[in-house]
Amino acid sequence: MKKILLTLLFFIVYSKSFSQNDDFQYVVSAKDGTEVYVLFEKDNYGIKEFWVKMIPPFKNVKNKKGKLIKTGGGYTLEFFKMNCSDKTYSTSDGIKYNQNGDVVQTNYYETFDEKIIPGTVLSGVYKYICETE
Repeated sequence: MKKILLTLLFFIVYSKSFSQNDDFQYVVSAKDGTEVYVLFEKDNYGIKEFWVKMIPPFKNVKNKKGKLIKTGGGYTLEFFKMNCSDKTYSTSDGIKYNQNGDVVQTNYYETFDEKIIPGTVLSGVYKYICETE
């Protein structure tokens, strides 16, 4: 009985420690396991403004000595403006963080009026932002 209670307690603590503690809402996962979250900011007559948070999964790789180590972690934040009627988007203000929460890179690229490609992760974000918000 103690083992069951301890196991249950472990899963509760584990799930709470790795859950989103901010206002980001889960949207979709990419094929590689990257989780995509959205924080909606405002709607300007069909132009939606929001932040996208992408969290890649941890991976086990071998180091030079052949020992398995965990790599990855961290996350990327990027600001989007999406035109729901034209199915286009623009991005700016990208920030990449490492697993310790330190900034690794800022404003790494910007896009303007790009089309949303069907079947991509961004099409899932489009459906969430434009069809359910």
